[in-house]
Amino acid sequence: MFLKILVPHDGSAASDRALRKAISLGKRLNYEIILLHVIDLKLLQSD
Repeated sequence: MFLKILVPHDGSAASDRALRKAISLGKRLNYEIILLHVIDLKLLQSD
């Protein structure tokens, strides 16, 4: 059985909410939280 929750996070408000929910669930079930920080490389490119 898996005892981990993978949470992709891009810095948006929606991903902040998802992270808070995952942390709450992880604490309740004693699951490990794995945070995956996602960056949109197109936003970093200069023209």
